Amino acid sequence: MADPYGPAGARLYRTGDLVRWAPDGTLEYLGRADAQIKLRGHRIELGEIENTLLGCPQVARAAATVHEQNRLASGRLCHPRADHYRRA
Repeated sequence: MADPYGPAGARLYRTGDLVRWAPDGTLEYLGRADAQIKLRGHRIELGEIENTLLGCPQVARAAATVHEQNRLASGRLCHPRADHYRRA
């Protein structure tokens, strides 16, 4: 987007970070405007991980989240296979 504070042609880029001005003039980080997380220096969309898990036919539900601030955790609920329960 165009930078209203810079010289003509200057650009601003949306980072997805939510911030506010603190009373001391610094920016206070409030979180993200989207579901992205930063894991080991990489931005990751948790929904993409969940959708990949849901792409497996045995997975009924999936959830991904950050655990202990630097580990990715995912969960999935699998459909039981009917033939697994059949008796010969």
